[in-house]
Amino acid sequence: MLREFITGTTHRCAAPAGYGGRPGELWYVRVLPEPFESMGFGYSLVFTTPYVIGRQEGGRFVFADLQDWMAFFERTMPKTGVADADQAYAHLMKYGLSANYWNEYVFEAYVNHQRDMILLAGLPDVPSSRPHSRVDRGKET
Repeated sequence: MLREFITGTTHRCAAPAGYGGRPGELWYVRVLPEPFESMGFGYSLVFTTPYVIGRQEGGRFVFADLQDWMAFFERTMPKTGVADADQAYAHLMKYGLSANYWNEYVFEAYVNHQRDMILLAGLPDVPSSRPHSRVDRGKET
């Protein structure tokens, strides 16, 4: 079961990569609608290999804190220019704030992987939190 941050919508999902996850993990994934809705299987598909979100503490990976991500959404959703919170969330998650917003996040946040999941660390709007950020950590604004 996956639950969206802002809308609270839950999705029963199958992840073809095989990663089952753990309760409380934060994932960045693209969820496709139920493939055969008329057949009543009752599940959606995780289209990408799950990106499991966390942060680095003392050189080790620690799973993300939901509060940090909720604060990220509170800071970022107004920048979409969309007034309705659910629509602003959908817009942000699909389009980001720039053409390569989410691609750059994944690239700069990459930590490690295994065959069925990928680890990402940091927040999209805090360059110093991402291990491969191009921002000079001493000059971050």
